[in-house]
Amino acid sequence: MIDRLGGLVRVGLVGLGVAGAGMAGGLAAERALVRRIKREPELPGEGPIGFEGVSERVVVADDGARLRVLEHGQGRPVVLLHGVTLAAEIWQHQLEEVAAAGFRVLAVDQRGHGSSGQGTERISIDRLAADLEEILAQLDLNDAVLIGHSMGGMVALRFLTGPAGSGPIGRRVGALGLVATTASPLRDRGIFGLDAVLNVSRPLAKPTSWVVSHLPGGSMPGSDVGLVFTRMAFGEHPSPSQVALTQQTVASVPARVTGALTVEILNFEAGAGVGSIDLPATVVVGSNDFFTPFQQAEALAGAIDGAELVVLDGCGHMVMLERHAQLSAIITELAGRSGVPKTVADSGA
Repeated sequence: MIDRLGGLVRVGLVGLGVAGAGMAGGLAAERALVRRIKREPELPGEGPIGFEGVSERVVVADDGARLRVLEHGQGRPVVLLHGVTLAAEIWQHQLEEVAAAGFRVLAVDQRGHGSSGQGTERISIDRLAADLEEILAQLDLNDAVLIGHSMGGMVALRFLTGPAGSGPIGRRVGALGLVATTASPLRDRGIFGLDAVLNVSRPLAKPTSWVVSHLPGGSMPGSDVGLVFTRMAFGEHPSPSQVALTQQTVASVPARVTGALTVEILNFEAGAGVGSIDLPATVVVGSNDFFTPFQQAEALAGAIDGAELVVLDGCGHMVMLERHAQLSAIITELAGRSGVPKTVADSGA
């Protein structure tokens, strides 16, 4: 009996030793990765550029939420919608570069992000699409080029495929850019048996959403762990300032907002209405995008008649930072396409 007990103790000690070595190795690997991230060169023009000439506006939604909008330039409006846990500042290069090309650029802090309030309604993709309606109407934007990144692309799709999209307010949008996004985050990934998993998990969405909507604190620690996680959103060789800016915006969003919207995103399905979108459209994806991979962008572009698919080699999920000049040129080209401008009189709104 004693020999048997001694054997169990030895097995336990060996197990603890292996676990401890694994933890130590993991911490060492994390520290090495953090050092490598911080040593990436800061290339000219890749750091923060400031917001000279950018003005700030506020749109008050019907439930009282104050929505912050950064604006720069004159001309055809280009509306930029960021993804979950990000903010208007993430579009800093487009605010400068697309405005310099002769367009009025508006970057939105989506509800619960940046300096925008949460309002009294439950935060959801549908609510963010309703906020977009408010912004288009209150700022009297017409023939707008709508650019959505990640969750922002889902908001754009929900708006365009919903009742508002086919009505007068929907006719205020004249072109669509979808950046690192998808019509269904969990589909088109080539995962065997995924439909069965979704059928089991979807009924859990509502109770899970309630739980995560009551989480305290921020979405991510401002530590090295947060830095390593943020680095996963990038492709090859991002500059340290790009990763730091992204980590900062993620950390500033309340966990309850991120939690509620993550459940919404995982259950998002744009549906067959995507095929009825009749706008000049461009879909952009990075070849190294871990979160919304090429297969999803390809399926999305294929669903929209005439949509152009642009793949940026080596780029990850944070296209507006990693390939800012290329993305600004893509947006500028989309915004400059000829067509009959839609006026408020035409739309009836």
